[in-house]
Parts: sequence; C-alpha cells; structure tokens
Amino acid sequence: HALLLDLLHTGVVDAFRVDHPDGLADPRQYFRWLHEASGGAWVVAEKILEGDEQLPPDWPVAGTTGYDAAWRLGALQVEPAGATALGALMLELTGDQPGSLAEEVDRAKRQIVETSLYAEVHRLTTVLAELCHDDIRLRDHTFRSLMECVVELVIAVDRYRIYVVPGEPPLPSTERLFGEAAERARAHLEADRHETLDVVVDLLLGREVGSAGRMGEARRAEAVIRFQQVCGAVMAKGVEDTAFYRWTHLVSLCEVGSAPERFGFGTDELHAWVQDMQSSWPATMTAGSTHDTKRGEDVRSRIGVLAELAGEWTEMVHTLREATEPSRPADLDGRTENLLWQILAGTWTEDGPISAERLRDYLVKASREQKTWTFWTAPDERRETELLDHATGLLSHPAVVEAFTAWTRRTAGTVRSAILSTKLLQLTVLGVADVYQGTEVTQTSLVDPDNRRPVDFPALQQHLARLDSGAAPVGVDEEKLQLTAAALRLRRARPDAFVGEHARYHPLPTSTGHAVAFARADADAPQVVTVVTRLAHGLKQLGGFGDHTVVLPEGRWREVLTRTELDGGPCPLSELLAVRPVALLERLS
Repeated sequence: HALLLDLLHTGVVDAFRVDHPDGLADPRQYFRWLHEASGGAWVVAEKILEGDEQLPPDWPVAGTTGYDAAWRLGALQVEPAGATALGALMLELTGDQPGSLAEEVDRAKRQIVETSLYAEVHRLTTVLAELCHDDIRLRDHTFRSLMECVVELVIAVDRYRIYVVPGEPPLPSTERLFGEAAERARAHLEADRHETLDVVVDLLLGREVGSAGRMGEARRAEAVIRFQQVCGAVMAKGVEDTAFYRWTHLVSLCEVGSAPERFGFGTDELHAWVQDMQSSWPATMTAGSTHDTKRGEDVRSRIGVLAELAGEWTEMVHTLREATEPSRPADLDGRTENLLWQILAGTWTEDGPISAERLRDYLVKASREQKTWTFWTAPDERRETELLDHATGLLSHPAVVEAFTAWTRRTAGTVRSAILSTKLLQLTVLGVADVYQGTEVTQTSLVDPDNRRPVDFPALQQHLARLDSGAAPVGVDEEKLQLTAAALRLRRARPDAFVGEHARYHPLPTSTGHAVAFARADADAPQVVTVVTRLAHGLKQLGGFGDHTVVLPEGRWREVLTRTELDGGPCPLSELLAVRPVALLERLS
C-alpha cells in the first residue's frame, strides 16, 4: 500500500480498481481508509451486483468496475424471441431445461461447499460450535446441526455478501435479506433443525442470543465476518466458475456479473438503469471487456447474434452434427459440445477460426470448470484428449469450414452493427469508460489467460494514423478503432457532459425499438448525442428504418465521423445511419 500511494502522489498512478472487496473482513472500512489515505482518489470496486442489488451507499467509491454495464449493453443486442429455439437446442444437446438455471446454480454451489470450500465452511461451523458450547443456553445445538444449517444458509444466500458489521445493528434491508435466505434454507432442513437455524441467523446478524451480555465477544465478530467471506467465495466459485460454464442457453449471457436468466434487455430498461446510476454513481466505470470476462466484448456480440437467427443456427448445428458424427466421441459431454459450437460462432471471423492451440487451451479450462466429467484435481485425460482432437478436427473439416465461412458472411452486417453499437454505448452511456487492452479493434479473446495476450500497439498506432490522415476505414476493425478514437476525443473535448456534477443523461425519443438514442449534457445544454442500431437482423427483415425518426435536441449538430451537419428536431434514422449503424453527434450551436 505504501508503494501504491507513493505512485499515486508522484503521478504514476491516477486511480485505483479494487478487486474482490467482498473477500475483505470489512470492505467499507478499507475503502474509507483508502479514500482518506489517497486524498479522495477515484476508486472503483469490483463488486458483482445480483438482481436489484445496489452498491453499498456508505462505500466512499466512485462505483463499480463495470460488469453491471457490460451485461446490460450486451443483452440489449440479444433478441428475446430467440430464447425458445436456442432453449430447445440446449435441451436436445445437454438435457438442461430452459428456465432451470436457478436449480443448476444451487447444485453448483452445493458441490463447491462440499469440496473445494469445505474447509472454510467447516471452520465457520467450528467457530459457531465453540460459541454454543461455551454458552449454557446454546449447548443443545450440536456441531452436526450447526453444519447443516450453515451449509444450507450459505447456499441460500443469493448474492456475494449481506453486509453486517460487528458491533453495529443490521439495517432493516439486511435483516430482510437474511430472513429471505433463512426461509430458503429452512425448506431444505428437517424440522428439528429449524431452531438451530434461528440461532445461527441471530448470531450472524450480531443479535442478542443465548446468555445476555455476550454480543461483544471476539468470536461472535469472527463468525459474522467469516460467514460473509464464505458467501462471496461460494458465489464466485459456484456461479461464475461452475454454473456459468454449464449453462449453454446462450453463452454470451453467462458472464461475470450478468443475469443469464434474463434473455435480452429492453431500451426503456437501459434508460431507467442509466438514469438511476447517473443520480447515484455518476462516475462509475463502464467496461466491455476486462481481464476477468469469460469472452471478450466482440466474441459476445457475435454469439449474441445467434438469438436473432436462432432457427437458422439450430438447423446449421443439426447439419454439422450429422456431418461430423463419425469423428464425434461417443461420450462427448453435451454441455461442452453446445459450448463449442457457440464458441466457434463467436471466434470465427472473415480470417477463419482461432488457432487450434487457443481453442484447445480454452476447452480444457472450460471443461474442468464445469466440474461434471473432468476436474482440475482429477482430469479425465482420455475424454479430454478425445474432445480436443474432435474440436481441432472441426477447424479444418470441409463441412464445418464451409458452413462457418457462409455463416460469417451471412451475419457480417448484423455482427458489425452489434459490435459498433455496443462499443459506442459503452464509451458514452455512463461514467468513466474503460478500454481494455486491444479492444480498440475487434478481438477474438476468450477467458484468461487468452485475453491477456500481447497487444500490437505499434500496429494500432499505424492504423489510427492512417485514419487520422483522412483514409476511409477498411473493415470493422478500423471502423471500431476510428469510432473509439472519436468517442474518446469527444469526451476529452467536452468532459463536463460525461463526468462531473453537471453531467446529465437524457433519453431521446425514437419511433422504433431498433434504435437507441440519448444525449449527454452539461449544465447548459445537451452537448453530445449517441444513436445506435439495435437488433440489426430484425431491422433488415422489416426493410430498414423506413420513415422512423429520432428527435434530436434543438440546435445545430454535426456527426463526428461523416462531418454531416443537421438541425435539431425529428431526423430520419435512414439518413442518419445510412453509412454506419451508429452516429455520434456534437453540438455546433
């Protein structure tokens, strides 16, 4: 910490990203210390929020590291109607029923509690058992009964942490969350364990239970803290690192901090969420890719397109399964197979597939993280070898090459729209935008360590210099680079519209759900307008934007990339988005 603070004060470090704060004994106290020690530096917390969970308001941080934004922006380009066909394909290949993710999460968390994190759960139970043994009023609660209650309660908690601070009365919202988790746990316990569960809940909430006057004991505080730390670890290992590798409905939705049970995300929902965040955490981070994402932003965009062409995709998978049946291992795991086909769709570009080595490395990690047929601690080397040989063979199989080459061409426009639209939203929608290494252009990056491959920055500089000289972008790579540079330069030119006490977000009306538009404003007026295309394949099926419009704020505007000037008021989307699926406008007057 001393070194980091020294780097901050000497200008080498500007801000801090704090990973896994829920693993700390007291996250709030740590952030308060860091805030004071750094002189109020910009700090974001890698906090994974579940459902309607909010970042703790008493943390002195700017916001999160952006997983909450990333999944919403990605899901915005997912067609909800594709859920049925893709769900049927998942059921056919894996046996997993659509809508059964919650049950899979429960099974995965239970497996983690019984295996890799058993020692942590046992230690927590030991602390509780010691407390009960030393209190004459609690001695009837045995180690076994306490262990059963702890296991069910840890599994029942549906978020990474329910914040209780030893010595402080829990908030009503905290008590409600604990109570809901306790009721879920109670349903899995025999009736004679219910009294023990009540005691465990009281102890973990810091309530007066047992003999009077013992609330301040150090072991009670230890139990409160250990429980919260265990919950976070079980969520991370059980959900992120297990269930999300098993669930293959649409794997682009199985991302850190995402909600894969939500198939798609609506425009009005996005506007409501951003406006809420703008009022609560206006300087939060927005991200598309990070070192922890299981698939990079562009891979997720390509996979997301499957939902728009779910019927065609299902037919293609059936055809390819039949064509490759002779080489398919007899005991190929269905989840791994469904994952494999989607990963090929997400990484197969106009240049072809990713290398066999990268695919093999990914499949080993993904299969072992599933923890169903091969494991890090006990790898099934025969089945792994058969899987990897089969997958490698697919990369050069004539039928597969022909099908995915055609698929890439067929979806090129839709993929281009999804990639550029998602990127522009990420760079302008909210807070401080992060560009993870190399994502100025398109990537085929998968999970760590694949997403930490070296970036050819000199090549990026050369491409950007060519674009800055006036050359037209060639391909989606250069389009994304040009768009990223334009958005970041506009943020630099008009910073008060994006971050600061006067920064504002104003949704703009459009006459179609296939466009998303908003203005970023400062204290005086809207300064920047973003307009993007949503669900481009469906739009094409309708014949394009036709007479649909977006209403621009009053004044004179210039589109940053085309240099076209427009007046405020109703603007035909077919004209505004004639060249690109996105538009970025700056105020002239």
